[in-house]
Amino acid sequence: MKKLSRRLTLTLALAGALASSAAAFAVAADKDLIVFDWSGYEDPSFHGKYVEKDGDSPTFAFFGDEDEAFEKIRSGFKADLGHPCSQSVVKWREAGLLQPLDTSKIAGWKDLNPGIMAMKDLATTPDGKAWFMPWDWGDTQLTFNSDKIAEKDVQSLKAFADPKYKGRVSIGDNVDDAYALASLAIGLKDRQR
Repeated sequence: MKKLSRRLTLTLALAGALASSAAAFAVAADKDLIVFDWSGYEDPSFHGKYVEKDGDSPTFAFFGDEDEAFEKIRSGFKADLGHPCSQSVVKWREAGLLQPLDTSKIAGWKDLNPGIMAMKDLATTPDGKAWFMPWDWGDTQLTFNSDKIAEKDVQSLKAFADPKYKGRVSIGDNVDDAYALASLAIGLKDRQR
């Protein structure tokens, strides 16, 4: 019961402390709560209520990218709570790596970002099971050398497609960002809306 209480406390603390995702994994054998996460989220300011209640931070295990995380869990690593990005939730769920969340134990579940919560088959499946709790997100920034490029020339993502920058543009290696940025740059619209 104490282990369940610690898990619930961390889930509630994460939901309350922040605005990507949290997902439940098969229970770890370790006596401590194990959080599988990106480096940087171990900062106690992200889970102050957990520390307040349990006296110490949970145990963290880190991954460097989504593929590494998926393979580590698939190979048998056990964690209690994980932080896959939204684009990985369906893959992880279909691989049997996630357990549904008990939303009755998550304060503020009904207050989560409605735009994210409405995304088809992401936070919840048609059967009503919850698999994903959005509690943080980031944005992708356009950066440029202001000594060589005028700010007025990079006021939109169309700058990525401007022929004058051919061979001088790079983006991160996250395929989801690449597709999203390319779609926005060429004016593609979301046809589901």
